Amino acid sequence: MRPGFVIDSVYLPKGFGNTVVVEHEDGSCLRYTHLDKKLVRKGERVRRGQQIGTVGRGAKDIYPAHLHLDLPRSRAYARARTYYDTTAEVAERFIDPLSQIAAAV
Repeated sequence: MRPGFVIDSVYLPKGFGNTVVVEHEDGSCLRYTHLDKKLVRKGERVRRGQQIGTVGRGAKDIYPAHLHLDLPRSRAYARARTYYDTTAEVAERFIDPLSQIAAAV
C-alpha cells in the first residue's frame, strides 16, 4: 500500500462489512472491504506497509476469509455504499486490476 489518507473507515452491512478507503497523494483511491477489524480511522494518515485492518469474511460472515480490494475510478465511487450488479456498472466505476500488473512489474 502506498501512503495516503483514510477517507472512510466504516461498517457497511450489505455485504462489504468493515471497509477502509485510502486516498493517495495522486488522487487515486483503494477500497479494502470484508475486513474483520479496521485498524485505522477516518482522517488518519497511513504510511507504506502499515496494517490498516485484518482479513475477514464479509458483513454476514458468509465468505471464506479474504481481502476484497477495489480500484475505484473516482473518490465518489470509492465511497459508494452498495454493490454493483452488472458487468457494465463495474467496468464504469472500477479499474480492472489486471491492467495494473504490467505497470508494476
